[in-house]
Amino acid sequence: MKDIITQQITNHNCDGLCSEKFCSEKTTNFFIHEINGIQFHIPVCKKHAEIIENANFDKCTEPPIIECEADKDGVHYKFYCKYCGKYHNHGVGEGHRLSHCDQPSPYKDTGYILKLKE
Repeated sequence: MKDIITQQITNHNCDGLCSEKFCSEKTTNFFIHEINGIQFHIPVCKKHAEIIENANFDKCTEPPIIECEADKDGVHYKFYCKYCGKYHNHGVGEGHRLSHCDQPSPYKDTGYILKLKE
């Protein structure tokens, strides 16, 4: 089990861009995530600071089982992620997968187990 501590600091200089992959907003906040004694400083815009602030970081030791569906071509399995608000696509087959989340998510620590909806 990982020890996660999150702290938010306001960046008054707004001297950089948000760390979110597709965001081009100026940095207004820094989040300091401490995981097992290692600090990570993450610059984010106001919108993404609110997402992180409201994220549910319940400690999770076992990967959750996520029901998924096959795409129309049957090439990928997909499910809608409640943490980042996007569909995650994976190769066909049930079992453990690493997270594709680009937002704070408990899936990043454990991944998840895909199970095809019946």
